[in-house]
Amino acid sequence: MATRSDKLNRLIIRSACNASWEEMQGESGRRFCASCEKEVFDFAQMTPREIKARLEASRGRLCARLTREGGRLATLPPPEVASLLPARAPRRASSLAASVLGALLGAGSAEARSPSPPAEVSRPLQEGSDPGAAGDRSAASHPASTVAAALHGRINREGGAPLAGAAVFAQNALDGRQHSTSTRDDGTFAFDGLPAGIYDLTGELDGFDIGAQWGMALQPGEDRPVALAASESRGETTMGILTFAADPLRKVFDDSELVVVARVGPSTVLERNGDTAEVATELTIEVALKGRVSGHRIAYRHSVYLAKNGTAEEPAEGLAPGVRILAFLQASESADGPARFPAFESADSASGIRTLGEAERDAWVARLESLARLEVRAERRGESEPEELMEWLVATAEEPLTRAEALGEIEDALGALAERAAEEGKSAELAGQDLLAVLARFRAAGGRASVEPRPELLAASLTESQKGRLTAALAKTERLDDGDLALFRVVRGWNEGAAMAWLAHQLRTVKPRADDVEEIWRMESLAESLGNETLTALAEDASRREQEIDKLWPEDSSEAAERLRQKERVALRAELRRQFAEALAGGR
Repeated sequence: MATRSDKLNRLIIRSACNASWEEMQGESGRRFCASCEKEVFDFAQMTPREIKARLEASRGRLCARLTREGGRLATLPPPEVASLLPARAPRRASSLAASVLGALLGAGSAEARSPSPPAEVSRPLQEGSDPGAAGDRSAASHPASTVAAALHGRINREGGAPLAGAAVFAQNALDGRQHSTSTRDDGTFAFDGLPAGIYDLTGELDGFDIGAQWGMALQPGEDRPVALAASESRGETTMGILTFAADPLRKVFDDSELVVVARVGPSTVLERNGDTAEVATELTIEVALKGRVSGHRIAYRHSVYLAKNGTAEEPAEGLAPGVRILAFLQASESADGPARFPAFESADSASGIRTLGEAERDAWVARLESLARLEVRAERRGESEPEELMEWLVATAEEPLTRAEALGEIEDALGALAERAAEEGKSAELAGQDLLAVLARFRAAGGRASVEPRPELLAASLTESQKGRLTAALAKTERLDDGDLALFRVVRGWNEGAAMAWLAHQLRTVKPRADDVEEIWRMESLAESLGNETLTALAEDASRREQEIDKLWPEDSSEAAERLRQKERVALRAELRRQFAEALAGGR
């Protein structure tokens, strides 16, 4: 399962808005922004269920105002909880809200984790000991190590005053085992008897934001000093167009109870709520890749926007009858609705449902069947193998039709390892070797790496042979989509010449798709990744010109006018690629 750091920022602002919330038209949590001509929703004034419905209906493409308190997304409590709370209760997601949204909103609250009271010091469990003992929040047993590691340190407030009474948690990222203690009057804390491992150190105290230390590799016999800083909690509010920091596909697969390839059938409106509706869409299963269900039909529950006449818009995006989809699902908690078929909901609002063509179907079935076999082997062993997971990612990246999902995870993993190496003042290769050595010593003491490997540990498992395969896959690629650019960025990390030659060729020869509304944003991201000010200026100018095209003939909404606007957009995008190619050629 994802750690708290993985979950906190699943929902983020992609394009910031600096307009004044107070000056927008409307009341309560829904207002109209005249500057961008969009509705803006204040999630701090909405319940988790309302937020979930709004995100599903819009597929995440809406403007919102996000407030985070102590790094947690602020929301209204669900109605059944709100009636029991005092009038001035904080607007944070309760444990029930956390179960509704989970990783989607990244509430990551202490309440959702139901911690045990902090003990003075938590030590490894011995064989036959009680896994529920105070100070230890994992039911998994852990071997004793003949040479243990330790952590000690202090938490100081702003100005240097010690922070007493804070709960402190040290979690081993190799097996998920968590140890807990609390700070003394002088702000100090200590953990001893820790097995070798990779530890996340966090602190909690109401009213304070406490910094964390992530991914500390502890060797046997090491006693690591560490300092954490605390500051009084201050709410942080951001506003603009939302995007999801999507979980890796492997994580979505792991979190899903049912993964299927299915054909979309008819939809039934279950409940109307303002301008959205709860809908059940019938799915006929073609291939079950994970989980079991009686029969071949299920009901997929989701939210859609209502049309102006009050009927549910048909169909929801990607859910037209007859379309084939890949669905990552969880059993629905709602009891109402059609009882003919088992009811499920999307396991991930960002990527839980995706349409599939015939070629994509075969590619995804092959890759996910392979992933399912990895899960079965990991369950039998009681631990995962970073080397096997990296091999799955590399093979998935070699297939152009599944590339984007795998490359995002590979890129993040390499970035995490590079960041660790920079912090430790060593090369990425040496930092990776150190991590693999810690894993080996952890296993030598009888430990099992039973949880999801950290990204930097995955990166450490990438071999020179696999790098060569990814370089060869880039050279054979004749497209310029998001996944291809991610492969370019990854290969550039070890073969600058081959990657830049490929990019220059693609910019000259590959035309952007007419329906690709993300093209200019993609070029902006490319310019940023290259650190090229000339390219950035070109992309910013193209973005401004595209906005001008969108405003052409504002009184004419005819299809003919839209075709003319689209023709202008396509020409602009093609021109931008040509300008990028010329700028790169001139910079050699």
